[in-house]
Amino acid sequence: MKAFSLILVLTIFFFQAYSGNGFPENDPKTKPSALKTVVIDPGHGGRDPGCSANNGKEKDIVLQISKKFGNKIKAAYPDVKVIYTRTTDKFVPLNERAEIANRNKADLFISVHVNWHSSSVSGTETFVMGLHSAAENLAVAKRENSSIFYEENYKVTYNGYNPNSDEGHIWLTMVQNAYLDQSIKFANHVEKEFQKTANRKSRGIKQAGFVVLRMTTMPSVLVEAGFLSNRNEASYMMSSHGQSKLASSLFNAFSAYKKEVDGEMSNAANSGKMIADNDKNANSSDSYNDLPKLIPPVGESSEIKFRVQLSASRSSLNTSLGAFSRVKGLEVVREDGRYKYLVGSTDNFPDAQTLQNYWRANGFDGAFVVAYKGEIRISVHQAKQMAKK
Repeated sequence: MKAFSLILVLTIFFFQAYSGNGFPENDPKTKPSALKTVVIDPGHGGRDPGCSANNGKEKDIVLQISKKFGNKIKAAYPDVKVIYTRTTDKFVPLNERAEIANRNKADLFISVHVNWHSSSVSGTETFVMGLHSAAENLAVAKRENSSIFYEENYKVTYNGYNPNSDEGHIWLTMVQNAYLDQSIKFANHVEKEFQKTANRKSRGIKQAGFVVLRMTTMPSVLVEAGFLSNRNEASYMMSSHGQSKLASSLFNAFSAYKKEVDGEMSNAANSGKMIADNDKNANSSDSYNDLPKLIPPVGESSEIKFRVQLSASRSSLNTSLGAFSRVKGLEVVREDGRYKYLVGSTDNFPDAQTLQNYWRANGFDGAFVVAYKGEIRISVHQAKQMAKK
C-alpha cells in the first residue's frame, strides 16, 4: 500500500478570541482557546450494527470507547464542550451526525469505528477526507458509507449517491474538505498515540471519501481502532482494559492537538497586536518592497490557482485595522459558514509558498497555501497533481 504523505500546515483559529476591532482584548487573565467544542461520533447504532465478527458488534464497541474518551476530556478540560452524536444504541443518519457538529459549531469532529477484513490483517487507521490512493481505502469507505442504506429516502438526501459505485465516490471527493490540513494534523497525533499509549500497530493516515466527513465544516477524522475480524484485536477491543487504552490514546491525541492549536492561536494573536502597535505611523506602501512577485490576478494562466489564506472567522473582521491593514489585495470570501481571508493567486505552487512565508513573517504566523479549480476549493495535493498534467 502506498505511503500517505502530505505537508502539514496549521490554520489559526484566533478569531474566537477577537474583540470588536479585530484584535485580542488585552486582558492578562484571559487565556484564549481555539478548541472549545468537540463532537464525538460513535459509528453505526440501532438497526445498523456496523461490522460483526468474533462475537462482537462494531456499534457496541465504538460506543464504549467514545464515552470513555469523552469523559476523559470532560475531566481534564471542563471548559471544552463535549457533544456525542449518540449515547445509546440508537440509529443516527450520516447527514444528521455531520449536522450535529455543524449546528454546534464544533472545532473538531471525531468519528469512531472498528474495521473488518477478509484476512487476519490487524492495526489502526485514521482517515481524512480525500481521493482514494488505494483500492483498499475505497473498500473501507464503501463499507462505512453503506450505513445510508438504513435511512429512508437516502437517494433524495444524498442526491442519488450510491456507496457501491466507484463513480459515486469519485464525485463525493471532488469537493475539497477545507480543513484537510488540520484534519491530517490531528490524525497524525491519533496514530502516534495508538502506538505509544495502546501499543497498537499503526497502518497510518489515509484518505478516502466518507459521507460523514464530507458534510462537516471543521477538522474531521474517521478512526478505525482495530480489526474486529482479527481474533486477538477483537478480544482486546471488547475488553474494558482495551477500550480504556484506546480511549486514552484518543484523549492524548486530543490534548496534543489542542495544545498546538491553542499555542498557535495565542502566538498569532500577540504577533498581530504587536505589529499593529509598532506600525501605527508606518506608511503601508513601504511594507511591500519585498513582497513576492509573479502573483497574477485571478483568471490569468490555468484554471488551477494557488492562494494564501491568512485567517478565517465565523463573523466578519474589521480588515482596515492592525495586521490586516498591511495586506495589499486582500479578498474576503464566504465558505463553509466562515469568512476566509485570502491574498494572491498563481498557478505556480513555489510562488504561493514564497507568499505564504512572507505573510508568516509579517503578522500571520498561520498563513497557509490553499488551492482552487475555478471557483471550487480543492486540496493542494489535488491541485499539484492537476497542475502537472
